[in-house]
Amino acid sequence: MKLLDLLYETGIKCPMDMQDTEITGIAIDSRKVKKGNLFVCMKGYQTDGHIYAIEAAFHGAAAVVTQDEFIVELKSIPILETTDTRKALSQIAKNFYGDPSRQMTVFAITGTNGKTTTTYMLKAILEETDHLCGVIGTVGYRFGDKEYESSRTTPESFELQRMFCEMQQEGIKHCAMEVSSHGLALHRVDDVWFSYTAFTNLTQDHMDFHSSEEDYYQAKKTLFHIGNSVSTVNIDDAYGNRLYEELKDEGKEVYSYSLQNSNADFYGEMISNDVNGVVCFPSWRKPWKTNLKNTRIIYFI
Repeated sequence: MKLLDLLYETGIKCPMDMQDTEITGIAIDSRKVKKGNLFVCMKGYQTDGHIYAIEAAFHGAAAVVTQDEFIVELKSIPILETTDTRKALSQIAKNFYGDPSRQMTVFAITGTNGKTTTTYMLKAILEETDHLCGVIGTVGYRFGDKEYESSRTTPESFELQRMFCEMQQEGIKHCAMEVSSHGLALHRVDDVWFSYTAFTNLTQDHMDFHSSEEDYYQAKKTLFHIGNSVSTVNIDDAYGNRLYEELKDEGKEVYSYSLQNSNADFYGEMISNDVNGVVCFPSWRKPWKTNLKNTRIIYFI
């Protein structure tokens, strides 16, 4: 892809003499740079990608994207400046892979507990109705015959867009993925088009990353403002009930689900809960909008 097209809507200025430069891929690890790649410098917990820009150039990077003041001079390749390389990486990845999630149905699940269970329940339901479904989350990234080891619950934006592109190529049009608070706060899913989003619950966690429980909640809430998804929220959880009311007040299309409140949009009356599994008698007050013919999807955590 030409550099000018790759930088579309990123706000990054492309040098006139570089506009037609072919970019062969995206890298954030200088050790993995290949000739013609665009290297994006990102500040991590333990190191700063900016200090590896020279190594990236040595390995054949065509250009380097930086943020803040970059004092190392690279005469061989251009330095492209932005205010936030994580946000820029998300946009660049979307452009490079052709915005694949727009042509898919992507289910995003966030919450402290229950994300993995919910994604695999969705996968099972969808595939029972002959809809191939990929899964991205804590225990791995799986679709078709491919399986990648999971280094983090929500992969980096360019890895995520690459996987969506691979799913499309294999005819997989659905994906159920876990979206962590880290993934949201670090802009990994900024440019994913979510069709449906769900909130399971929120308990105190990741206080090494978030400044407070409120900060943790606000990071989770970010998911429901990406794109224009239809949302379901567990109102048995205190934060879920708050989220449901806030999203309603904001005019979002949101549905409640509950095992305790029979007035919820989706209510499950517990029939049994033992080593053989959980059996609920479901009922719903509103029609569930879905683009899957003759299919209703209900899940409770």
